[in-house]
Amino acid sequence: MFKTCYYRTDLTDMATLMNYILSWWNDYATAFPVERVTTYAMNMRGPANQTVTVEQYRNKIDFDASANPSVENLKDPYSILAGKTIYRATGQKPTGMNDPQPQKKPTWDIWVNTFGADFPAKFYFFVRAREASYGWSQKRFEKYVKILRELQRSLDGKAALDYINEKTRRLPRPGGNPPLRQVEHPSKAYNVYENRERALAGRGKFMLTVK
Repeated sequence: MFKTCYYRTDLTDMATLMNYILSWWNDYATAFPVERVTTYAMNMRGPANQTVTVEQYRNKIDFDASANPSVENLKDPYSILAGKTIYRATGQKPTGMNDPQPQKKPTWDIWVNTFGADFPAKFYFFVRAREASYGWSQKRFEKYVKILRELQRSLDGKAALDYINEKTRRLPRPGGNPPLRQVEHPSKAYNVYENRERALAGRGKFMLTVK
């Protein structure tokens, strides 16, 4: 029934999250269009004692939330997590300076052009892990991210998503959704079931490095 009647949320929430975040940025840029940064003035010898305030405007991002990402296979729901930079032929002419209304880019394209093809999967993994309130160390999280990247390179987006789901798995209980989750025992010898309340979500201290 679920395969026939419902979308798998883990195949759609990455694209939805990317749309939301760009919308949040545009709202923020509208409310606070000017950024002021105070820094030390520079002279021949380096920073001086005087300070200078630099103003720069925050630009909104034009994007098409309904456009398909420029991945190789639109029928593959795992493509946006594959970490590949292969683009499909859109059948549309490229936009140029003389176009009266330049074509807006899909959200996925903006993220990949800004942060790299492997970033959406890493970001999704980070959000899922923090949402599940895992208390991983930074070293452990980075190890998992490295494994995720290797799966993208050697296999595909499905393998990447399966790995994310395996590491952030939630276990349902009779009558509703979790809070029961399967987590690794500190000894790393076996897994245990833990009851983690929603209020603990995001308690982890590990961070995602943006390069």
